Amino acid sequence: MQQNNLLAQADGNQIQVIAKRPYIKRGEVGVLALRCTPNNNCRIICSYRIRGQDFTTTRNIVAGNDGSVLCTWKVDKNTDTGTYQIEVVSGGSRLVTNYVVQ
Repeated sequence: MQQNNLLAQADGNQIQVIAKRPYIKRGEVGVLALRCTPNNNCRIICSYRIRGQDFTTTRNIVAGNDGSVLCTWKVDKNTDTGTYQIEVVSGGSRLVTNYVVQ
C-alpha cells in the first residue's frame, strides 16, 4: 500500500502528515504527527490484525491552537505483521495513510 493524500482539503479545512513512524516492530510505539484545523476534533481510526482477526481502534484528539496533533500507540506483541491503514477525519477533510508492522 502506498501513502495517499498527504494533504487533503475540503471546505477550507486541511489535514497534513508532519511526521510518522512508517515501520514499527511488534512491542514498539507508533507515532503520527498531524497538522489540522486549530482547535478542531480529529478522529483517528487505526486498523490492525491479531492472530488473523481484524480490529480497529478510534481516537478523538482535539488539535492544539497551532493545529498540531500527536497520536502514539503501542503495537501489541501479538499483532500480525503486515501493512495497516490509518484514517484521519477532521471537519470536512479525510486523510488515509498507512504503517507497516514488522
